[in-house]
Amino acid sequence: MTLRIYDVAGRTVSTLVDGPLAAGPHAIVWDGTNRDGERLASGVYFARLDTDAGGAVRKMTLLK
Repeated sequence: MTLRIYDVAGRTVSTLVDGPLAAGPHAIVWDGTNRDGERLASGVYFARLDTDAGGAVRKMTLLK
């Protein structure tokens, strides 16, 4: 399973999950930083979840 955050240009800015997780509910919090730990600008970002069963994309707005 992977959970990645993308900017509006389609570039990966952060990978929150990259590997298997145990069955059951999970909560993942993105703190608005990129993979280097730098704070990102306010704006629109996309979260993409890919699993063996399929995938989903959700639009998010980051506000400071």
